[in-house]
Amino acid sequence: NSYCDKDSEWLCAEFVARALNQGGMFPGVTDYGNYNGYNLRYVPDLHKALLHYGWSASSSGQWCGSAGQVLIYNNDEHAALAIGNCQLDQHNPSHCGTNAQWGTNIVLKP
Repeated sequence: NSYCDKDSEWLCAEFVARALNQGGMFPGVTDYGNYNGYNLRYVPDLHKALLHYGWSASSSGQWCGSAGQVLIYNNDEHAALAIGNCQLDQHNPSHCGTNAQWGTNIVLKP
């Protein structure tokens, strides 16, 4: 959460990918535009990459997610990072610690 306000030019998917990388996901990444064939700056590719690396998805609804889980909104249009207590961090727009239940989403979890 301390990085949420930094580098707000990152697209939503890249912000989430970078946050996950700080937690050990996507080891060795140097180019978020091409990590093992996935463009982690693009929500559909981030979604596919997480599923490929063993994450599972909830059914569609309005979910909060638990801290560290990824929220994918409106059929791969937006990605955010759940931080707990039904709050999220996201970019584009940059919102830190805001309500996670603002649209139809799925939750991706390891």
